[in-house]
Amino acid sequence: MENVGAGDLTLPQNEMHTTAYWLTIPAQVFSSLPFDPEARVNGLFGLAYLLHHVSPLFMMCDLHDIGVSIGDDVTGESMPPREIPQRVIPDQAGAAFYSSSFSPNIFIYDNYPGGIGLSPSLFDLEKKLLQACLETLQACPCYEGCPSCVGPARESGEKAKEVTEFILKRLLE
Repeated sequence: MENVGAGDLTLPQNEMHTTAYWLTIPAQVFSSLPFDPEARVNGLFGLAYLLHHVSPLFMMCDLHDIGVSIGDDVTGESMPPREIPQRVIPDQAGAAFYSSSFSPNIFIYDNYPGGIGLSPSLFDLEKKLLQACLETLQACPCYEGCPSCVGPARESGEKAKEVTEFILKRLLE
């Protein structure tokens, strides 16, 4: 029961060939959201969290059977994950995620090499999935975010719940 050491741990990026469902938010929709750029990115992370936690109900699987990732549809660049307790603040390399041409993709992928056929079924259920996410968000009594909706407020950031709801409503129009 002894601690054998502590320090920063840097691991290579996880690369795995699998199957996935993705949701693309067009650049014109994302950049036209009436929020500042950081709040938009916070809402994007909130939406990814919500999709990751609601989609297993449609696929009848465990939360750990699927993963979530965010990337840019135009550049193919992957967005860095949020970290607790300190959130990632994009540097020059991450500046693309604050630009008006950023067209985010949220990927819900099978967390198994080669995929096991879970996530592709979400394409047919997309409208129902987005509606269920919106209902989950609106039924949650929290103000800024919690593990039941867009994630803990310290993880998802300011206005994440509000922006996520706005994005979902725009996507369901």
